Amino acid sequence: MTLKSIFIKGFRNLKELKLDFDPNVSLFAFTGKNGQGKTNLLEALYIASLSKSFRTSKNEDLIGFEEDFCRIQLTLSHSERSEESPPKGESLEVIVTRNPLEKALKVNGVRKSATDFIGHLPLVFFSPDDISELEFSPSSRRRYLNVLLSQLDRDYLETLLRYNHLLQQRNALLRQIRDGKSKEEELDPWDEQLTALGITLITKRALLIESLYPLVNRFYKAFSGGIDELNLGYVKSAEAERLGEKLAAHHARDIATGVTNIGPHRDDLSFLFNEHDMQSF
Repeated sequence: MTLKSIFIKGFRNLKELKLDFDPNVSLFAFTGKNGQGKTNLLEALYIASLSKSFRTSKNEDLIGFEEDFCRIQLTLSHSERSEESPPKGESLEVIVTRNPLEKALKVNGVRKSATDFIGHLPLVFFSPDDISELEFSPSSRRRYLNVLLSQLDRDYLETLLRYNHLLQQRNALLRQIRDGKSKEEELDPWDEQLTALGITLITKRALLIESLYPLVNRFYKAFSGGIDELNLGYVKSAEAERLGEKLAAHHARDIATGVTNIGPHRDDLSFLFNEHDMQSF
């Protein structure tokens, strides 16, 4: 898949911008003075891929100060082609209006949900700030896993959304039990549903990390020139086959804290240097 062009209107400080990309060039760099919109351009690409920003959760922040709406449109060319037919094209579009405050996601002009929109433009985003986040924040490391898998596997994205929705409902019930408004046995059906979804998330994450093992180690050796090994580890709060059992065993703690303490939402990604956890050494 190749990015052919991007059109931006009313997005942050980019009043109107149209860029065409040479399909024969594989690397592009955006240069300019501070405040000219380089990061905004990258943010627009991110939104066109993942439907939301990496900088804000408020859609109104995306619209320029003097604008009523913003629009991001990308045209893509799929690399698969034959001698008889040209490469297929595709259009991705994100429109955010100020009044009423709405966001529309479109593929080839047809409005789509976020789950049907994500995955059309696979994207990896990395910024200098991510170095400290990956070192200190388990939630950031989980986010990388979730973003990657959500683009590769629509079933994972749908399962993740359902899991997070059920998790919020279970946490609300925990607080009701703690306040004496509900009973502990009411957790059983929520545990059952959360377990089924959690097993899918844990299994797919484990398979992804296993597939990344040889790539991470090979690329690290290529640029380090050494014999040391860099690998990934998946730190689970519970093994998939024991998730339901551990959820039930932690009822008392969950009720006391008002949150669910076991599950894939508590898992982590570790970086291992010669089998030693780099966060500790």
